[in-house]
Amino acid sequence: MRLPAELEAQIIEHCKRGDALVAAGNVDTALLAYEQAFDLLPEPRETWKASTWVYIALGDAFWLAGEYDSAREALTRCLRCPEGAATPYPLLRLGQAEFELGETAAAREHLAAAVALGGVDVLVDEDPKYAALLAAKPSSES
Repeated sequence: MRLPAELEAQIIEHCKRGDALVAAGNVDTALLAYEQAFDLLPEPRETWKASTWVYIALGDAFWLAGEYDSAREALTRCLRCPEGAATPYPLLRLGQAEFELGETAAAREHLAAAVALGGVDVLVDEDPKYAALLAAKPSSES
């Protein structure tokens, strides 16, 4: 479902501001901009297409800030939004957050899903440890 145009424009503006702040290295302030966008989403939030990219932005910013639990929460919610589970990037970041939290089985599952949707190129600019997890033979993981 799509939001009314004026509301969607406000959400987009907050997200653009957040994106510019992330690009400038100011992740903490970017989180505030993304949270302002999130607060504008009507309930139930997971029904709106705009929720998909707001949750991705939040999850990415939390991941960049090293707040992996918060990243996992936002990205897990993103997967319940329109097209969220069909988009490689939130699956990539969710897999990375799970990896950093020591949840290697969940990390492997989400990273594999990201690669299945987006190809191995989704891992090109990422730390090689994530590709190594996928390449390693699964063992008794957490």
